[in-house]
Amino acid sequence: MHTVPTHNHDTHIISCAMSEGAGAEATSSQTSGSATAAAAPAAASAADPLAAGEAIDEMLAANDSHERSNKRKYPEPDFAVERSGSRGGRGSYTNAFKLKAAAFTRVRCADGNPVGNNGAAKVLGIAKKRIITWVKEEAKLKGLIEATPKLSRAKSLNPGNEASTADVDQTLEDYINEQRKHHRGCGSAEVMNKLLEVKPDALGGLPATATPKEAEQFRAKFNNWYQRFRKRRGFSIRRRTSVGQKLPTGHEGMAWATLMKLRKALVERAGEIYERRNPPAPGESPIKGEDLTSEQLESVTAEVFEELGNMDQTPVQHEMPVETTLEKRGAKDARISTGGESLFDTAAVPRLLSFCF
Repeated sequence: MHTVPTHNHDTHIISCAMSEGAGAEATSSQTSGSATAAAAPAAASAADPLAAGEAIDEMLAANDSHERSNKRKYPEPDFAVERSGSRGGRGSYTNAFKLKAAAFTRVRCADGNPVGNNGAAKVLGIAKKRIITWVKEEAKLKGLIEATPKLSRAKSLNPGNEASTADVDQTLEDYINEQRKHHRGCGSAEVMNKLLEVKPDALGGLPATATPKEAEQFRAKFNNWYQRFRKRRGFSIRRRTSVGQKLPTGHEGMAWATLMKLRKALVERAGEIYERRNPPAPGESPIKGEDLTSEQLESVTAEVFEELGNMDQTPVQHEMPVETTLEKRGAKDARISTGGESLFDTAAVPRLLSFCF
């Protein structure tokens, strides 16, 4: 009973082996045929190098055109890239430009699809992360610009807190402009006094009974506020370009008159000394200093100069123009006008020293 299955099993194995051998022979035949077919063009190319080069060029051109046809084409933006600072996607951008960039992501390409964040980043040369942020905050940005149009030129989404003195900033600016209109100097002291006059509680206030420490703290707060105020209102500290005053009329005549007055006093004193040394005869009038001869003046010169005191003088100006003033940025003229007394001064002399004639 068992010999028949064994015979059938052996027959099946032999049959499979024969089939596999036939398949292997067929595959070997096909491989050898392909190798023969491929060897023919290679031999032809080796025989003709020019034909081989042209074939390679045609193959590369076909591949390149296929890649270009699959590459997406983005439309050109109808606005310029407004960047300030570094290049390469960095730097800062105005809020108006951020809105345009966010809207550009929704522009349709030739294939009907939107540009998207990637496309906008490639075309505008901006980091994709920034484009995504601007798209997310587009609604907030539109609301801020509609409420405050001047923020379109700003470079921050957050407008910041309003200055604590915003209600008096315009008053201070008008005050400074009025002072500069008449070429009067205006510095930090004038602005601080005006600020406390208009708003006594500004920056915490400075009461009359403030201690030195409190005054110092207020001054520190004022200096920080003063710097921000100048930036907000477009002011800068300028050194005066000129003092709006000419030399007083007749200044040379005044100097000459002073010199003549001193000479007259010295001559009169010389006549008094000479009269004391040489009393006049009875009935003769005393000699005057202006009537002395050169020899007579020479005889009393030493005593005249002995009575002159050596003194030191400290000039005290009647008016002292400021060296710096606030002025609008870009202004070329920062002249200072005076009351006409800046070129006059008074000589302060110690009370114990004086001229003696």
